Amino acid sequence: MSAKPAPITIVIAAPLFPPDPGGPALHAAQYAEAFPGHAVRVRIVVFSKLLWLPFGIRHAVYLGQLFWAAIGTQMVYALDTNSTGWAAFMVAFVLRKKLLLRIGGDLLWERLAELGRINCSMQEYYLEGRHTRSLLYWTVKLALHRADRIIVPSIFLLQIYTQYYGVPEERFQVIPNPLPPKKDIGYVAAEQTILFASRLVPYKNIERMIRAAGKVAEKKSGVRLLVCGSGPEEQKLRDVIEREGLQQQVELRGLLPEAEVLQATQACLLTLAPALTEFHPNYVLRGIRYGKPFLISREHGLPFVIPEFMLCTPTDENDIAAKLEYLLSEEGYLKAKQWVATLDYTQSWDDVVRDNVTLIRELAAS
Repeated sequence: MSAKPAPITIVIAAPLFPPDPGGPALHAAQYAEAFPGHAVRVRIVVFSKLLWLPFGIRHAVYLGQLFWAAIGTQMVYALDTNSTGWAAFMVAFVLRKKLLLRIGGDLLWERLAELGRINCSMQEYYLEGRHTRSLLYWTVKLALHRADRIIVPSIFLLQIYTQYYGVPEERFQVIPNPLPPKKDIGYVAAEQTILFASRLVPYKNIERMIRAAGKVAEKKSGVRLLVCGSGPEEQKLRDVIEREGLQQQVELRGLLPEAEVLQATQACLLTLAPALTEFHPNYVLRGIRYGKPFLISREHGLPFVIPEFMLCTPTDENDIAAKLEYLLSEEGYLKAKQWVATLDYTQSWDDVVRDNVTLIRELAAS
């Protein structure tokens, strides 16, 4: 009989936590619930709880909270390099703690793309060499080089950070996002909907998506685009829908509880992820679990090869519309359903938690 592992304590620096949307919130909640079952005790400090405070003050308060929570722990685990990564770096440095980072995207490109200052994919941005002009690039690079280990969900991101930030590849571990097990939430009536469920920010390419889906919905009677989420683009998108006369074809639902998003996923025809760069869209992965086809940008971080007819060029509204129209045809939908049904991809939350715990214990023992 193997001996139980000695308990260790970590503090998780989380940017978000449910009911906040997004991958970091989902991961924070899963880790907080599952890690104690593996003898990893968790303290968690959430940055989004302080957003009501003025800029600067909330950062100072968060730094103090994280510092206090980290006392007596073996490690600081930051779930991003932005709102919590800087504080995690400082606390780990002062208290001489191990620092583990999980990066689900690219802070530098995402920040500029969210603000609408650039309108290109992440790879285009780095290939053009524009990243070195930003002070943020150098601060992120410093944080990455100071981290003891770094978790990324895809080879796609690993290549960016090794090639453009100069971080040794051996410091990374790729732990793909999970394809969650199917949840039985009872009978859900099928709806003629195309589902988008993410933040409403510029790089998500939602305005083009609305126009493209609107064109298709006008040809396909009863088909609607359902947009779930909130963000700075919301009012602009409502104005676009009104100006284009798409009120019958496009519905902005706002921020929904997780259970309602799951219901919408089970009921939809397909999911749509047309961002300039898609990293690991959790709602697409959930849709796959429920057998739903999807259309995703060519530049993505999913860990499997996707056929051409399910890929779109995000800057080409006509391409998005044409691919959607094909997927909604009898031939295209059947072809996509068959592909999803035979997809061999098994990564559960248990796998993600196990790989995290293994890395945490290795790092704590080093």
